[in-house]
Amino acid sequence: MKRGVAISLIMFAFFVGRSQTRQAIEQWQAYVAFGHGIQVDQSGNNVLYASKYGLSIYDPVAKDYEIRTKAQGLSDLTILFVRKDPGSLKTLVVYDNGNMDLLNGDQTYNIPDFFLKQTTSSKHIYDALWIGSEIYLSTSLGIVVVNTAKNEIKDTYKIPDNSLFLEVLDVALQNGYLYAATNKGVQKALFNSTSLSNPAQWSWEPSMSTVSSPIKNLVSWNEALLATRNDSVFIKNGQTWSFMFASPLPILSLRVSNNKLLVLCGNDLVGKIFSFQSSNSTPQSIVFSSETFAVDAIDVNGTYWIADKNKGLLQVSNGVESNYTPNAPVGISAGQTIFQQGKLLSTSGGVDAAGLTLNNSDGIYVFDVNGWKIYNARNTPALSTFTDALSIAVDPVTNKIYVGSYGKGIASISTDGKVARFTSNSFLSNALNSPSTYNITGLAFDQSQNLWILCDGASQGLCVLKKDGSFKKFSIPYTYTDLRLSKILIDESQKIWIVSSRGNGLFCFDHGGTIDQINDDKWRYFRSGSGAGNLPSSNVNCVAADRNGFLWVGTDKGIGIIQCGEDVFAAICQATIPIVQQDFYAGTLFGEENVLDIEVDGANRKWIATEKGVWLISADGQKVINKFTSENSPLLDNHVHEISINPQSGEVFFMTAFGICSYRGTATEPVTEKKQPIVFPNPVPPGYNGSIAIKGLPENAWVKITELNGKLVHQTKSLGGQAIWNGKNYKGEKVSSGVYLVIVSDEFNTYQVSTKIFFIK
Repeated sequence: MKRGVAISLIMFAFFVGRSQTRQAIEQWQAYVAFGHGIQVDQSGNNVLYASKYGLSIYDPVAKDYEIRTKAQGLSDLTILFVRKDPGSLKTLVVYDNGNMDLLNGDQTYNIPDFFLKQTTSSKHIYDALWIGSEIYLSTSLGIVVVNTAKNEIKDTYKIPDNSLFLEVLDVALQNGYLYAATNKGVQKALFNSTSLSNPAQWSWEPSMSTVSSPIKNLVSWNEALLATRNDSVFIKNGQTWSFMFASPLPILSLRVSNNKLLVLCGNDLVGKIFSFQSSNSTPQSIVFSSETFAVDAIDVNGTYWIADKNKGLLQVSNGVESNYTPNAPVGISAGQTIFQQGKLLSTSGGVDAAGLTLNNSDGIYVFDVNGWKIYNARNTPALSTFTDALSIAVDPVTNKIYVGSYGKGIASISTDGKVARFTSNSFLSNALNSPSTYNITGLAFDQSQNLWILCDGASQGLCVLKKDGSFKKFSIPYTYTDLRLSKILIDESQKIWIVSSRGNGLFCFDHGGTIDQINDDKWRYFRSGSGAGNLPSSNVNCVAADRNGFLWVGTDKGIGIIQCGEDVFAAICQATIPIVQQDFYAGTLFGEENVLDIEVDGANRKWIATEKGVWLISADGQKVINKFTSENSPLLDNHVHEISINPQSGEVFFMTAFGICSYRGTATEPVTEKKQPIVFPNPVPPGYNGSIAIKGLPENAWVKITELNGKLVHQTKSLGGQAIWNGKNYKGEKVSSGVYLVIVSDEFNTYQVSTKIFFIK
């Protein structure tokens, strides 16, 4: 990161709700969680709200949100806190690693000095105070002063304690003195001193220097200085400190808003707000619902805006509570994700690395053109006990969503929102070590509308709920550790592939078209080793079937490819481990990588998720087309555990521990019927330098761009169902304004359609 780098938000701006914009080709988008608030502030007439992974600026008049994340203008990921400049629209964003951004209108200026500082001591920023055009940071290294004119650190003031220096937890300016809160009390120095970096300029506040617990908050309010210790607020009028207020809960922070003092307090279960008109007045307790946990608040003309730990952005006006959280997932997508029927469907997660349940109740996230729809215990009573949602599938005919929980069976959600639950006395197999537990780790529909189900830890781990409502259970005819089953895939020939975690390998099952008859069933077991299936490792993480019918198997030691067709059950069928040229060396495909997921796009290219980023490789796996990491792109984290692709738009979604982000790729699903192609953007606006997409094409289509007189400008071939043009002719020159023809034909020249592109000056 470079000092003071300004990032324009114009290309990143994204407005949720009614003003959602289309994502440009090869541009990024982020869909981070906003359900767990950390801070709220006023920005002009708008409300600035921060969650752990992003900012939103809510316009109460337009009822719209501007979202800023790492994929939309911010420089880093995990937000620790934000501080608004009371004299302007500038905002400081502090990240938990010590990195900082200064937002000023559409610009983001990165200030990495503290993050990059080399020290053997711990580095942490506790708070920040704007004083004029400078920011005074309370840090573990003392008071750090940021010059916002130069976007750099100006000075550091050490707070002395005999021969040592103290951490500074908060600072305040009052009556010409700069005060510093520490673990041992409060120190002060004349603010206009020319040598605040000299420890001799600092002295203890006598009555606040022998406390047995730290002073965590300082705030200037009217003519007084206030400090907090545990559950108590103290006030200094003149030279005297006195007790002011005892909170029923530990105090989280003090806030001055609309000339009122807000005391925010809470524990692990509940948060409260007390509002003071003056230091002598009786505090007003702000009333809200019992589930609300306020961690920050502002008063805007008697209306309270609240950052809530569990509910996001709330407004409390005249005792009425309203939710204004941006439309987004409420938490992290840690489970399985699919894209079906024009929707992205994702689950919040089920188990940790040790196989233990997380008791996660964030539920199911469904995303389409209308935004996000969340189903969980907070808004759907039928899901009140449905925790650890893990696997997911959609009925291709009814569009009913089926969700598997790790422990709680299956829930189905109809298109009208009705929910049904399936656990005991149903078609599921319970875990052997817990008879009342149903661990559903895989769900998939076949072409006959039968739902295939994996029941982890069960003796009959493969179940099927048939279209007619009857069911059947299967015992996998191999010995495998702990009966572990993790993922399921049904390929085009209706063979069922089952991933068994913890080094068990991969099973293949074919019921021969007759589910109830077992005499025609076929099974095959793939593991590592010659003659055992020849996978690169028995630690299989994922499988994907490509457009040629080949099965790509991702393991902790790279990728193996099973390309045996109907001979998959013959002993001669072994996985091949491709040898590819990488730089000057030949090696196995991703042989050193833990491959967590593989997805196939419309051009039969493979997207590979690993712990070190995402790769896009050619259809045959011989060429790396692109590699995305959190260092070279807006990818939220290098550890990507799932990928899902919108076949119509080419948008590729990445699931990380910091949220969901996406990249609009260059390939879409090819069309099979003749139709007019779609051009985006069209018309092409003045100054546009991005890619122009022509989609809705047959596979391997030829696309010619010509002038109206037939003169050829550009020619290319489609990737799946989409072709990309940079708006330049064969000489590399931008084309002039005007109208251009797009002529499309398939590779056999039996299919031909055309449309027009308009370029505007």
